[in-house]
Amino acid sequence: MADEYTKTYTGVLTAQDGTRRHFINGAPGRDGDLPAVEYPDGGVVFYRGNPKRGGMGQRASLEHRDGGPAVVRANGDRFWYQMGKLHRDDGPAVEMAGGVQKWFVNGEFVRASKPSPPSSQPIPPVPTMNDFLSPADRIAALRARVSELAHAYYVLDKPLVSDGEYDVLFRELEQIELAHPELASSDSPTQRVGGAPLKELPSVTHRTPMLSLANAMDESEARRWLQSCADELGVSIEDVSVVMDDKFDGLAITLTYQEGLLV
Repeated sequence: MADEYTKTYTGVLTAQDGTRRHFINGAPGRDGDLPAVEYPDGGVVFYRGNPKRGGMGQRASLEHRDGGPAVVRANGDRFWYQMGKLHRDDGPAVEMAGGVQKWFVNGEFVRASKPSPPSSQPIPPVPTMNDFLSPADRIAALRARVSELAHAYYVLDKPLVSDGEYDVLFRELEQIELAHPELASSDSPTQRVGGAPLKELPSVTHRTPMLSLANAMDESEARRWLQSCADELGVSIEDVSVVMDDKFDGLAITLTYQEGLLV
């Protein structure tokens, strides 16, 4: 009787912790644009009955809401669902309270973005070539700005701009230096990696290039990078498999193993 009652129950149940769960015919749900689950801290979840209910591995209800987030946490995180899958047509399907946003289509991840780190002081813009600077003046301005940003990021661990903004300035500096080799300088940010290395650390020469350190700003650059990997391996680009995941800031290292042992 208890099982049959659970399968057909329509109403609301309140748990000891104060969580309220609404049911329609034994499945989480609620008529109208109202949450089916209400947590004491203010978080809510909206559900809709699963038309495939009863099938193998099918849930009775799925997270779903038309015109708004289906899951809202007490801390402000918001998630848009359509029939149990993260999805939103007009914006990010995930909006985190910290500013991170993620786009999904039918449960498939598309892209993500994060806000630029806050700065305690206004960041003066770098003059552009439209300001009628000579290449030498532009390079000087870029070197000063990129060096400032690199110092804040690598040494102080207090980034002033997003990685994307830094990469744009760094890439422009590289391009102008390539176009004007007479302006090359050993103290340019393009000629060093990260912050100043410790004097106690010895220098070594990599046996093979660390291609994973290269940046790709668009699809064509990504394909060129992939082609360079294929060339290094001596195979065609169609034979190269790629594994991608979220980027985590940290150190890049290369390790050498011989017969399964780290040397």
